[in-house]
Amino acid sequence: MVPKIDITHYFSATRKMLFLAAHTEGTAERLGYHEHANLVFKRTAEFQIELIQTIEHVLKLGLIRPALATLRTSLDLAARFSWLAENFDDRLERFSQGQCPGVQKMMSAANLGWGDEYQKSYAPLSDFVHGSFTLSDFNKVQRDYRQDAPYSPLGDYFIVQSDEGTHVRIVEDVTIAELIAKHGGYITLKAFDIALTMLMRASGDYADAFNWWPGRAMLEEYDALVSQYDDTTNFLWRSEKHRLAVCRVEGRYR
Repeated sequence: MVPKIDITHYFSATRKMLFLAAHTEGTAERLGYHEHANLVFKRTAEFQIELIQTIEHVLKLGLIRPALATLRTSLDLAARFSWLAENFDDRLERFSQGQCPGVQKMMSAANLGWGDEYQKSYAPLSDFVHGSFTLSDFNKVQRDYRQDAPYSPLGDYFIVQSDEGTHVRIVEDVTIAELIAKHGGYITLKAFDIALTMLMRASGDYADAFNWWPGRAMLEEYDALVSQYDDTTNFLWRSEKHRLAVCRVEGRYR
């Protein structure tokens, strides 16, 4: 089941929390008191804002493959920053020089504990980044051609032989509206998930006390939406929320 969501609302909320976090001193509390901590976090958050804006823009144009490719870049950035946040002082030089470990290693149980995220999100999204030909028909649909249908100059026509005789099939582009209806919900919710996780990893166990926190009402709605996806889809929020002090003690969040 694909939940219906307000795409604009969620992207607006994602940009807002990233902007507030980037421009509020002390948001990256978990990074400690290193003299470069706030600047590194601010630059990372600004980069993430650009990626989120790009995802929203191309998604609304119906360019789903570029949106999913950029979504993986957003996840890359969040993973690298979260790895840095685990030990800011010792890892800053490697992070600054682009020498982080491989993503699978960073996401492993020994590091971030995002094994499911690697298998269910990062790996599938990588096909979009690398332009895998397995995705060549991603935005196509195959139908029986009706004689009364208008000729489609962009369609691919071919003849099929079956027990019922010979008939014509056509492969056409899926409409922009259909593409957004099918993929827009996941892309939007996942973009929010990635940004939220990155900020929680920056702010620490009391992330829900910072001004960027989206609030209980929105997160309860978000919980309900992501719960409609089956186990083949991963959302980091499902596990990351248990890092909050109040969630560990009282089973809730503010």
